[in-house]
Amino acid sequence: MMQMKAAEAQKKKLKQKMKKKLKLKKLKQKMKKKLKLKKLKQKMKKKKKTKKKQHLYQCYSNSNSAYLIRVNTVDKGYRWKNCLGKDQA
Repeated sequence: MMQMKAAEAQKKKLKQKMKKKLKLKKLKQKMKKKLKLKKLKQKMKKKKKTKKKQHLYQCYSNSNSAYLIRVNTVDKGYRWKNCLGKDQA
């Protein structure tokens, strides 16, 4: 009788221990996921910032003409426009 009670108590303890382990495991996974999302958001934020900077075109002065702007083209290249918006070679 006493052995059965002891065995049941041990079983119960083991069950609680396993439950606790599982809970910790789930919590750890949740935290990992949150951290991953946070890093991804930061990465996207950084990308956005650099893209914005690319589109703020600056005027460059050229000795033989007025100010020029470097404009990105669709094929990842660029061309020069003067500040009035006319194309330059």
